[in-house]
Amino acid sequence: MLKKAVQPSPLNRFDELSEFVFNLRRPDKAFLSPSFTPLMERAPLLFWKATSFCLAIVILLLLIGRHL
Repeated sequence: MLKKAVQPSPLNRFDELSEFVFNLRRPDKAFLSPSFTPLMERAPLLFWKATSFCLAIVILLLLIGRHL
């Protein structure tokens, strides 16, 4: 809804201010239900495994760079 309100093209914005205010007070169900769930909520174990792996790679690269 906010994305529609700040569109660069006036043709893609709300026609009237009252339409925007109405949508702010009574949001559509599509706006209330998130279509994208973050990986941390979908698969927390996979998220932490991936994060740990990335941190281990960074630590290894720092250690190798220190010895060169």
